[in-house]
Amino acid sequence: YCAIAEGHERTLLAGARAVLDLLFREFSVLRLETRAMATSAPDRQFLERLGAQAECRLHVADGVPDADADRTLWALDRTHWLRAHPLSEGFWSPDPAPPSVELASDESVEAARTLPDGWYQRVADLGAHRIRVRELVSEDAPSLHEHLAATSVARFLPPPPNGVLGFERFITWVHERRATGTTVCLGIAPGPDRPAVGLLQVHPLDHQGKTAEWGFALGEAFWGTGLFTGAASLMLDFVFDTLRVTRLEARVQPENTRAAGVLRKLGGVSEGRLYRVHPADGRGTVNEIWRLLDSDWYARPRSARVPASSLAR
Repeated sequence: YCAIAEGHERTLLAGARAVLDLLFREFSVLRLETRAMATSAPDRQFLERLGAQAECRLHVADGVPDADADRTLWALDRTHWLRAHPLSEGFWSPDPAPPSVELASDESVEAARTLPDGWYQRVADLGAHRIRVRELVSEDAPSLHEHLAATSVARFLPPPPNGVLGFERFITWVHERRATGTTVCLGIAPGPDRPAVGLLQVHPLDHQGKTAEWGFALGEAFWGTGLFTGAASLMLDFVFDTLRVTRLEARVQPENTRAAGVLRKLGGVSEGRLYRVHPADGRGTVNEIWRLLDSDWYARPRSARVPASSLAR
């Protein structure tokens, strides 16, 4: 993200190029995205000069195109950047050690919070009877490894943690991220006192948490049982009511027809395809972006949001 001050476009362009070069070369970032007003000519011209590509238009109000509210998603990828900006000899010569920086106090971090409190606080169990959406505990690690490391589940996910110990570390990491407001990850359990067999994860895409992205995974043994539909409905209620998200996005590979079907059943709408999305192995692929607005979700009958069969004993 950057703000363009009138009369300083050239300075900002040079600064942006330096930051992008740092991110792509030193931090090995594979893809960067930004969202700009669909009708803003200065934003479009600035991003085009950086080499960004407009990939799709995002609707933010009632699913109806609105020139004043809609955003265009722009993307830059590492391969194209490095090809367009070859490194000159000596450009990245070692710098002297940077001076020590005083870390912010807990009080200042607390004061700087811009997200609703729900992003930071642990939640009570959601649901009842045969479906629970709840905080993860270390005892969930063996079950998560059994169900989510299977090839049928992991084929559309990033590489899963390594073994049960890896999932235990993942659960610890989830709690640490929750404390900073950067990730909410809850487990899906098929009843009380049962270990988690799936995950629902959401993270904010802007500083107020109005736009967020979510992902999910469920063990194959529970596909087609209604467990996920019920769990996802409970999670969406939490996301829109407690986290106060107004636009929720998901990214799905076109081959993942099961996930696309679930999103469509929940009221999601496909908005377009994102090209040159590079996973960790560096291979190019395509993702489809799905949206669900809070207004669309609240307009659905309660019976369609949380099927009674999912909550029955």
